[in-house]
Amino acid sequence: MGKRRNYKVWHVILLAFVFLAASACGGNNSGKTPEDAQGANGGKEGNTSDAPSADEQTTLSVWWFPLWKGSDEKQDGWVKEKAKEFMNMHPNVTKIDIEMLDWNNGIQKLDAAIAAGSAPDLSYIDLAWLPKYLKQDMLVPIDSYIDKTDAADFYKSTTDYATYNGKLYAFPILIAPRVFYANKTMLEEMGLADKLPLQGDRAWTVDQFKEIAANFPYKKDSKTYYATQISTNQADWQHLLWFWNFGADLYNSDESKFTLNSPQGVQSLDFLLDMKKSGAFKFIAGGAKPLNFWAGDMAFFPDVAYTEEKVEELLEKSIPADKKIPEVVALQFPTGPDVAKAKTYSGIGGIPVFKQKGKNENHTKMAMEFAKYLTNTENVKAAEKIGSFPTRISSGDVFGGDENAKVARYMMQDGKDLGRGESTSKILISLINPELDAAFAGKKTSKQALDDLATKANEVLDGGK
Repeated sequence: MGKRRNYKVWHVILLAFVFLAASACGGNNSGKTPEDAQGANGGKEGNTSDAPSADEQTTLSVWWFPLWKGSDEKQDGWVKEKAKEFMNMHPNVTKIDIEMLDWNNGIQKLDAAIAAGSAPDLSYIDLAWLPKYLKQDMLVPIDSYIDKTDAADFYKSTTDYATYNGKLYAFPILIAPRVFYANKTMLEEMGLADKLPLQGDRAWTVDQFKEIAANFPYKKDSKTYYATQISTNQADWQHLLWFWNFGADLYNSDESKFTLNSPQGVQSLDFLLDMKKSGAFKFIAGGAKPLNFWAGDMAFFPDVAYTEEKVEELLEKSIPADKKIPEVVALQFPTGPDVAKAKTYSGIGGIPVFKQKGKNENHTKMAMEFAKYLTNTENVKAAEKIGSFPTRISSGDVFGGDENAKVARYMMQDGKDLGRGESTSKILISLINPELDAAFAGKKTSKQALDDLATKANEVLDGGK
C-alpha cells in the first residue's frame, strides 16, 4: 500500500450486519466441526426425504435483498438467473416470483406479510431475525430435507447460528466475520511492527498485544494516537470481543442464565479498565464521537473482514489527500489465558423456508430444494462479489490467497453471537453498556459492575420465560 489507486466502489451491504447486531440472536448447539466434513455434496440435490413429484406443478415466491448483482448488472439479476436454472432442472416448478426488498424497510415488509398470513416461501434474511419467526411458529425445520454430509459442509458457526432446540431452520449463504486490523505503518514508525504476528495464521495473545499497547498513547505532530478505543455507545458491542477472547460468555448453553460475570469476564473488564487508565485505550462514553481507525486515529480496530483491495479502498476514502495511505493488515484477535483459539463475531445471512397455509408437502419440498440450490457449493461463492465469505467449506478460497481472507477463514469456523432469546436485545442495548459505564467511571469495580449486570439480566431472563 502507500500508492493511491482508483477503484470502482463496491456495493457492500455488510454495514447492515453491524446495525442488525444490536438486536442479534444466534445459535450455539452441538454439531460437527469443519474438519469432520467428508466429501460434502454441496452442489447436489440429494437429501434424506423422498423426491418431490415430477408432475405436480408448483409456483414459488422468493423475497430477496440487494446483495450482489447478476450478469446483467442488476440487483435482482443473480437470483433471477438462479431461478431460471432451477426451473430448467425442475420442470414441475413453472414459476418463481422474485420480489426485491430494500435494507431500509425490507424486514418490516416481511414482518407485515407474515402477520397478514402472506409470507413468501423463502427469503434472504440476516439470521439474527430467526427468533421472532420461530416465536410465531412460521419456520419449517430443514433437517429432514438435507443429509448430514451436506449439512456438515457448512461452517459449524453458520449452522450453530441457525439451530434452535436441536433443529436447523435456515440454509446459510454468507458470512461477514470480524478480524482485528493493525495500522502497520504507524507501528513501524514507533519501532513496534516486529511485534505483530504476520506469519502463519496470525494468531497471538493478549500478553503479546500488551507489549505494543504499553507504548500508547502516542503523540506526533500535536496529535494523540491510541492503541484502540472502547465504546459504550448504545449500539456498540465491539468490546464483547475482548470478553469472548478472555473466555467469557454472555450466557450459559441454553441461554437461561447470564454469565458475563464469570472469573474470565471479570479478568477481561479488569484488562479494559487497565488499558483505559494507562491511556492506551481511548474511552468513548455514550454519545461521544468515536475515533476513526480508517482515518489513522488508532493502531488497532476490530471490523468486518474486508479483502486487501477493499481495505485500501476504505483507506483511500478516509485518509486526507495530502497524507500517505498506511499499510493495514488483518490479524486474529488477541487471546487471553487458557483461550486456545481466537473468537470472532459471525455476521451470517441465510435462507429460511416459511410455513404456508393450504400448501402441500410437495410445495414445501420444492421450496427447500430451491433454498438448497441457492446455497450449494458453487452458488455461495457469489458472496465474494461483496467482499463476504461463502458458508461452505467445499467452496474453498474464493479470494485467491488474499491475506485478509486467510485470517477471516481461520476465525470464522467457530464464531460467537450476541444471544438468541427474546430478551437478549433488551439486555444488550439497555443493560450491558450502562453497567460497563459505571465501571469505566470508577463507580464500581469490575466484579461489582458485572455482578450487578448479571442480577439485572437474569431478572429479565426470568421474566421472559
